[in-house]
Amino acid sequence: MKKDSKTRNKDIELYEYLDYEYSVDDYRYWGLFFNKKGRLMVDPKRFQKMIGRNFSQDILKVINNRNTHYFYPKTLNYVKCNIGYFYDTIYEINDEWKKIYLPLIEREVERIKKEEPLTIADDYNFMCGISSSIAAQARANFINAMRNADYNRNREYLLKSLYAQFFHQMMSKTEAVSVRVLTKNKAMKDRFDRTVLYATAYNCNKSIEQLENYADYDKAYCIWNFIKHNSQSTYLTLKSRYQEVLIDTQYSQGEMAFLYIKFDNDLIQNLIDGLRKFFEEYCELVHSDENYRESQWNYDDYFISIADYEINKINNPLGLDVFDDID
Repeated sequence: MKKDSKTRNKDIELYEYLDYEYSVDDYRYWGLFFNKKGRLMVDPKRFQKMIGRNFSQDILKVINNRNTHYFYPKTLNYVKCNIGYFYDTIYEINDEWKKIYLPLIEREVERIKKEEPLTIADDYNFMCGISSSIAAQARANFINAMRNADYNRNREYLLKSLYAQFFHQMMSKTEAVSVRVLTKNKAMKDRFDRTVLYATAYNCNKSIEQLENYADYDKAYCIWNFIKHNSQSTYLTLKSRYQEVLIDTQYSQGEMAFLYIKFDNDLIQNLIDGLRKFFEEYCELVHSDENYRESQWNYDDYFISIADYEINKINNPLGLDVFDDID
């Protein structure tokens, strides 16, 4: 429960003076004070009143749980939670997929054009009177069928090749952020495999494999291992666990594995969404002391930046910048 009525009364006197002087450049005008160590102290009521909006209920729940007049933010600067690293990477992957790669794939595949079908009038022997119309039509049908097969084969190859290239980059980024988080938490040295990630849940109430969205994480890795190694063992592993992602054709070791995956937008998007949910669950399990939402605002610079924005709106209403000084 908040107290310190003497401090509150002292602030009211200061606010009356600042309002009279209209000292908007003074952080105290906005309800922001600094202690002797340079850390921020926030008067929540004054701050909300001056910026013209209230905090969300989630923020108020934290701010109101204090025993002093001022609210003291948890940290000086923004400190990214472990889930923040995963979120940033997955959102980046999702943006790249939707805004760059999917349109690129659709555009490039459309550039493969079908050849105009042949008719008997295109048959040289028929036009010279050597072949009959039946023979000429049969010859045209055969060539058209071959051309159509080439078109479908080339289109399918390019489509799956581009999907596989994005998927490989997507999984490389996923593994890179996993290594980054594990290194940050001193949970690995210089070698990564998935058992290193699983080991971080050793003292938790469940294993990584028991997480609800573990299957999405595992499926993505099984696909990635298959298209990287092109081996019978990785094919059989994928087939035994997630046969639905494979085309209905037997694989022979050494063939290009990506051609055997049913790559499409739904598969990629579902895996991206599944990876995000998996890492949410992972961080809730292994880093349960973190609060991602609170980390987005509970630091000094968050409040200072809001005050700076409001001050700039008053002092620089046209939004001029350094480039306007050139005029």
